[in-house]
Amino acid sequence: MCLMEGRVGPIPVQIVGNTGLVWDITDILRLRTEYRLVGSMVGGIARYHSQVAVAGLPLQLTANEVTLALHKGWVTLYTTAFHIPIYTAAAAAAAEQSRQQQQRKQQQQRQEQQQLLQREPW
Repeated sequence: MCLMEGRVGPIPVQIVGNTGLVWDITDILRLRTEYRLVGSMVGGIARYHSQVAVAGLPLQLTANEVTLALHKGWVTLYTTAFHIPIYTAAAAAAAEQSRQQQQRKQQQQRQEQQQLLQREPW
């Protein structure tokens, strides 16, 4: 079987932060040969001491490359749950309330210290 024989249709790209990752070598070859998207191999290679010269899977695509490929219909995007921070209104309100409590407590401690310094005869 030839390496280029594989999935037909859009290539799955994992979105992490502001970049896209492609994990399948067949998809990487398709991106590079058919669509001329080069990207950058960013993974380490096991038991290879000089990691500066050679890199392995995954292929990292820039935000611009992902946007172009998505617009042209060459890729589909996916993400994994551990990369998605979930912020709810309740969590934001609780965090703000905690922050305000800490500020009040610090301010009260500063006032107590100032009062103590004013009472002490030096």
